[in-house]
Amino acid sequence: MDKFSIIIPTMWRSDDILKMLPEYEKCKYTGEIILIDNAPELKPDLSQFKKLRYYTKGKNIYVNPAWNWGAELANYNIILANDDILVKDSERLLKLISECDYDILGILLKEQEGDMHIRKLNHWPSTSYGCFMYVRHYKRIPDELLIWYGDRYLFKHNKKQGRIINSGIHTNPSTTIDSDKEFFRKTIGRQDIINKHRLVKEGKF
Repeated sequence: MDKFSIIIPTMWRSDDILKMLPEYEKCKYTGEIILIDNAPELKPDLSQFKKLRYYTKGKNIYVNPAWNWGAELANYNIILANDDILVKDSERLLKLISECDYDILGILLKEQEGDMHIRKLNHWPSTSYGCFMYVRHYKRIPDELLIWYGDRYLFKHNKKQGRIINSGIHTNPSTTIDSDKEFFRKTIGRQDIINKHRLVKEGKF
């Protein structure tokens, strides 16, 4: 049975993470939960979680560098999970992923007709894809990209691309980013846009 390293960067801006940690903990497909704490001064008591591995740099290193760090530490197949999502049935979801032959999977938040299934993709789907993402072949995201484009970069560097339909995942999107739009969107995000265009010109994206 395949097991997974659930990598979660957090700033504790959403209460959903404390609802999800017990769900990940009890799931038999969870090998470990790698928590990258970008706001350690807000850390709650996590001692009850035996599968949890806690890491922090003592400051906010932002989501893409946190994914890179988590991937370096991971002992199992990599799942990148937002801290503001609720997974209805993590065991069923991870079982589906463990039995597939895809290199990368994201999700579609909007529910559709039918059961949970995987749909093959041939191009970047954008919306909601990276909220919960399985990555078979992790390629380090360029250090210049802090909060945006990391999921798209990983999508590009994995050949067989798919999307999970009816994943049972719900979220209040961009909880952390929208907690300080001026800083995250207009300062960090704007610089990410500039850096991404430069990386594309240099053939590094």
